[in-house]
Amino acid sequence: YGYVDLVGFGMTIVSRQSFKLLQKPYFVSQDNKGEDNYFCDNLIKKGIRPVGCFDHTLEHMGIGRHNASQLREKGIAELKEKHPNMKVLVA
Repeated sequence: YGYVDLVGFGMTIVSRQSFKLLQKPYFVSQDNKGEDNYFCDNLIKKGIRPVGCFDHTLEHMGIGRHNASQLREKGIAELKEKHPNMKVLVA
């Protein structure tokens, strides 16, 4: 487990208490960001850091155990190339 800035909501557990801290609507697509981003950004603004579990891989949109590591490494390499001064932390 580790702190993250964003979690996909394909399989997510959210405490009811979290919703009491946020204003409706909880999920909005805006500024070319999805509902997941919006929700996590608002949690972080309230001082709550999402936690990710990296022990499991969910099959989604062609990504699964067979290629998750390879796609993760490719994505990290692309981020580092595009933003050389950005720190990329991976669990």
